[in-house]
Amino acid sequence: MRCTGFWIAFAVLQLPSCQFPNYNLLADGQGGSAGSAPTAGSSGSSSTAGAGEGGMGGSSQPPLCDEGLDCQPTAPAGWLGPVAYWQGPNGDEPPECPDGYAEPTDLHADPEGAPADCACTCTARDLKCGTTDEVTIYNDLGCANVCGTTGPQECGPAPVNGCSGNRVSIDVPRRQPTGRCVAAVEPTVTSARWKRDARFCELEVDVDECGDGGACFPTPSGGFSSQLCVYRVVLAGKPAPECPEQYPNQELLYDSFEDERGCGECECAGPMGGSCTGEVILSTDSDCSTVVDKYVIGTNECLEIAKPSHIAVEYVRAGGTCSVGTEPKPTGDVVPSGNYHAVCCQ
Repeated sequence: MRCTGFWIAFAVLQLPSCQFPNYNLLADGQGGSAGSAPTAGSSGSSSTAGAGEGGMGGSSQPPLCDEGLDCQPTAPAGWLGPVAYWQGPNGDEPPECPDGYAEPTDLHADPEGAPADCACTCTARDLKCGTTDEVTIYNDLGCANVCGTTGPQECGPAPVNGCSGNRVSIDVPRRQPTGRCVAAVEPTVTSARWKRDARFCELEVDVDECGDGGACFPTPSGGFSSQLCVYRVVLAGKPAPECPEQYPNQELLYDSFEDERGCGECECAGPMGGSCTGEVILSTDSDCSTVVDKYVIGTNECLEIAKPSHIAVEYVRAGGTCSVGTEPKPTGDVVPSGNYHAVCCQ
């Protein structure tokens, strides 16, 4: 039997001779696809309707936090925070704390400084020729026949009792300058500075719980990282703690450093060069203050002189220098010091 519009108008009569074909049609506003009619008792809507982003709650759940807030893990035991975190090159002006955060703490990372420029100077000290060990007097004029020898003295009686004649010859020892070279290292150190600056701001608003052990924290903005961080203050010299699993990325921040840059030692060569010249002084008194004659000590070791009663030999040093033998090398570095903050971020 053919069904017509008339039948539709009187469907309430439920005529047994006409059946309504199933075209899988859904009411306006219902979702679905052809061939999948809603089951009995269903409203025709999806089981995920109304789901949205929800931080720790997952994408299949309704949002756990209001707009502008993120469901993030709270600070584990022993850690402080979470905090908003900013980092930039040294000298950059840190931004103001973002909404929901306050009480900024400014710290630094990676102190640096160029190695010291090391200069070495070597200065001659206590260079002298000293006094002669002895003066040998000869009975002849060619320093062949010994007739007396003085002891190690600056002025003393000339042993001429065994020397005949008015003139004798003497053999004056040649001497080389003695002394030492003193090394001085002068380091030149440029200013040290931090390579990076950092700021973190404490949470200043109350937060609601969300998810499994989380809370709805304000999302930092205005130059701050959107990822939150936790921190712990560590005593100087103590190793940094391991970061919590939820905050795995660590940064060590300081507020002071020590400049340990300097220079190693240098060594001098010398003294080198120079000579000892001098005079033979003939005198009639025991301290050689009354000078009868003087003879310059020359290149000829045998010197002809008048027979003296007292004799002294005085040397005068000429020249003699010290030079750098081994150059100094830079030592040390710029190192952070004091208590520090171990900051761990998401």
